[in-house]
Amino acid sequence: MNDPIIDEVRRYRDEHAKKFGYDLKAICDDFRKNHAEYVDRLKHLKTNTSKIGQMNQVAESPSEYTT
Repeated sequence: MNDPIIDEVRRYRDEHAKKFGYDLKAICDDFRKNHAEYVDRLKHLKTNTSKIGQMNQVAESPSEYTT
């Protein structure tokens, strides 16, 4: 079963990538340019910095990786 919305997103994604010869750096640069241009229209989520800090901590020893 095909989902028409998913098909449309994939079609757009492929057309966009094709414009840049499927060069990931060029695609990302274009997204960054568009982000900067339309930043006032974007919704920014509040982040819980304490949770982010916990996720970014490196385990002190291998035993911390096991449950």
